[in-house]
Amino acid sequence: MKNKIWCLLLLTVCISFLSGCITYSEEMTLNKDFSGKAGIRLAISNMMFAMMGESPSSMLKEMEESFKSSEKIALLESKTYNENDNQIFDFEIEFKSIEDLNSLQENSEEMPFIGEVSLTKEKDGKITLKRVISGGKDKEDVDPRMKSSLAEYKWTYELKTPYKIINANTSPAYIDHKTNTVKWEVPLLSVLNEPQELTVTMETFNPMIYIYAAGVGIILLLIVFGIVIIKRKKGPTIVNTSDME
Repeated sequence: MKNKIWCLLLLTVCISFLSGCITYSEEMTLNKDFSGKAGIRLAISNMMFAMMGESPSSMLKEMEESFKSSEKIALLESKTYNENDNQIFDFEIEFKSIEDLNSLQENSEEMPFIGEVSLTKEKDGKITLKRVISGGKDKEDVDPRMKSSLAEYKWTYELKTPYKIINANTSPAYIDHKTNTVKWEVPLLSVLNEPQELTVTMETFNPMIYIYAAGVGIILLLIVFGIVIIKRKKGPTIVNTSDME
């Protein structure tokens, strides 16, 4: 299976009466060390499988093999099922570093939705995560007159991070600063035209934590110092032995 997902997309643009026949969504949660998990959901119209003569079970197996081909990615769960005339493919993966996702691109051409991931660390504690999604080699096979048919299709990426989000190249409405969650909707037409970058800058160093810690430390020292001073002022208790006699 060479870039099977893009082959399905090529069929999609050739049949204008099919709507919503392929969608992709991803929900990723990062830990503080940039390890994490991702839930991936791919929906493809059953009509597409009928046209291609492809069975969902065989495609599931091929995609499972793509995930398992990387020693850096753990496939925790995979399943396929029918929903509203679509075949749904659900995957849950785990990684020790988000940059390990690059191994999927290196080992397989069947993962155009994964992209290339990089982290850039700055001196002030900020980290920028960049993910580049490209159309792959088969994008050149799409007739320019048909590309406009892909305008309605969007792939959704959602990222939850343990760090404060400074900014991201998405709509402000898609940035939730309370939950540190950001979402992108990537038009497939844009991906076919040129690689698309998803970027988010996070603040991994929070000076307020150290200010609070220093403040608590100072208060504790003052309390201890005060207790010592009070004890010294009271001095030792002197017992008069003559009164006792």
